[in-house]
Amino acid sequence: MFSIQVRLRNWKAVQIVLRWLRYNLWRRTGITNVSYELPALEQIIKRSAPEDLVAQSGGKRILMFTYRLWNIHVIWDVLLGQALRMRGADVRFFTCGGPLPICDISAHTLAPPPTMRCDSCAPYITKVLSLLGFPFHVHREFISPAEKAEIRSLVSALSPDEYERFELDGIPIGQLVLPSVQWYLLSGSLPPDPAAQAVYRRFLISGAIMSRVSGRLLDNIQPEIVYLLNGIFFAERIMIEHAQRRGIPFITHEAGFSEGAQVFARNDFAPYYPTDKAWPTYAQRPLSPSEAERLDTYLNKRICGKSDINTYYPSMETDAEAIIGQLGLDRSKLIVSLYTNVGWDTSCFAPGGVFSGMDEWIAHTIRHFAARNDAQLIIRVHPAEVRLEFHEPRETAIDIIQRLFPQLPSHIHIISPESSISSYTLMDISQLNLVYTSTTGMEAILRGCPLIVAGQAFYSGKGFTREIGSVVEYDRLLGQPSSLEPPTAEQIELVRRYACMFFFRHHLPFPLASSEFKPVHKVHLNFQTMAALRPGRNQYIDLLCDAILYDRPFLYTGAL
Repeated sequence: MFSIQVRLRNWKAVQIVLRWLRYNLWRRTGITNVSYELPALEQIIKRSAPEDLVAQSGGKRILMFTYRLWNIHVIWDVLLGQALRMRGADVRFFTCGGPLPICDISAHTLAPPPTMRCDSCAPYITKVLSLLGFPFHVHREFISPAEKAEIRSLVSALSPDEYERFELDGIPIGQLVLPSVQWYLLSGSLPPDPAAQAVYRRFLISGAIMSRVSGRLLDNIQPEIVYLLNGIFFAERIMIEHAQRRGIPFITHEAGFSEGAQVFARNDFAPYYPTDKAWPTYAQRPLSPSEAERLDTYLNKRICGKSDINTYYPSMETDAEAIIGQLGLDRSKLIVSLYTNVGWDTSCFAPGGVFSGMDEWIAHTIRHFAARNDAQLIIRVHPAEVRLEFHEPRETAIDIIQRLFPQLPSHIHIISPESSISSYTLMDISQLNLVYTSTTGMEAILRGCPLIVAGQAFYSGKGFTREIGSVVEYDRLLGQPSSLEPPTAEQIELVRRYACMFFFRHHLPFPLASSEFKPVHKVHLNFQTMAALRPGRNQYIDLLCDAILYDRPFLYTGAL
């Protein structure tokens, strides 16, 4: 194991050095790499009829905010933009153009300053936009080098205590960039050390530059809709702040739970998976036999540790008695299982809940059970902490626990992210399950397991979960778990309806482009000519365009 960890660290070091060399080559010569899908796109354009490449006019003016090079998102944006143009929309793009002091194109594990991927973003995105003749804008059109220098001086004069309160022109930059700081550091909370403060300071500068640019860009273009990725990352969040102050609607999108799927939100944040408007209708609709079969097939894949995106468990321990023996559990005492999120996941940043964050919730729960000898607490750390390459947290959940609790009592058990112990078997042997915002909570209810949701999960408040209104109530429920009855048959049926709506209707496929990550990252273009984007050719492209242009729901309503 040690030799494997050493090889991984060495490989990351090589990657960082290569990125630094490539960045400096680009800065001095303008030479950059060409990605796999660009030649394919050029061939598609050559095969396409002229009428499928000419922009229509007279429709809504849409600003597509395609900021950084995450290949599949760029391709999705550009193809959707072309589909909107073919339906008469006036589509314009904004991208960074680089460089900034720092951004969230990659986490610190792969792109510590000054090795940001500025050698890739601008050449790739501007090349794609140029191929299709889209008008686009970049930072430098709206801010001068002298103004950037003034912003640097202004931020440099701040003390770390002032970072979160920093505002520029009334825009709360310090708050709006904080999620990107946490994501970049792969930390659920901001570590109190000089390196983290330096990162925060750079994001304040980037955020202040972005804020000045955003206001001027919107005033210049005057879009009727702004379309952005995620919405929580600093550049998009600041743009949204300016759009809201001007009364401009915005749409956010994010990759979904399955490969090739996206989720969308109007005037909301896609990573929070807002479904409140659609849910009352589908709560009343029993699942058809085909819907039930499709849901069961999908859930069984997750139970086996596999999804369309990640395979977290090469092998899995599902035998309940083996797990009980391995952990040394006492069946005669209460067994409670807690399931962590990945702390830096933007879905964890949803407002609400009685705890300030997941770390506080974990610490409070440990303190509660540390004082008891009638119960056993199992903390199941999320496998993505070690399974997502180059996204290993700066401080893991185990690190946080050990820092706060150097000595844990023997009745509190931590299951490491490397462990093959099945979370689903843990649910079954536990008298109570605890989640913050994890999808695991919804699956616990599907299995008929008692559950408390401590954060603001996307499935909260839908009629089948038990949320908490205060820390006092949380402690009371932990102390009296028998008062928490298992989900009723009606609640299990309700969560099945919700899961079907969420996974198969709220998640929308984009079949014209797909991606693979191994052995290298490639985007595949699954069509031959731009005629594939015409109205009536693909129901999902039609759905997305109609939703954007005519304020219709981002929801598939056809037969499954």
